[in-house]
Amino acid sequence: MSKRNRDTGRREGPGQEPPAGAPAGALQVTALVGLGVLLVLSFLTWNEAHKLGTGLDARLGQLQGTLSQLSAKIDQAALRAQQAQQPQGPDPRKIYAIKTGGAPVEGPDSAAVTIAEFSDFQ
Repeated sequence: MSKRNRDTGRREGPGQEPPAGAPAGALQVTALVGLGVLLVLSFLTWNEAHKLGTGLDARLGQLQGTLSQLSAKIDQAALRAQQAQQPQGPDPRKIYAIKTGGAPVEGPDSAAVTIAEFSDFQ
């Protein structure tokens, strides 16, 4: 285990010996200075990271706005494309009333279905 040094009254063991030529408190002072430097550097790094994070938040806000605008434009284009696909002209599902009085007809006037044909002979 440890042996007591009879000259100084201190215990000696592995890792307990002070460096040669250095006072006993110098190691402690060096450790405290190193710890202080580490804390200052950590604070400066944190401060820079915080500034960078704030800039990133603003940039993300801009990107979200741009994405919203693009989404609206895509929706408008899809709506226009959908409208372009709809057939032009009269609605084939609508029933139109046509005056057939005096026109040549075949069949009874009380028929359930009347077919009227329009043609152009040139």
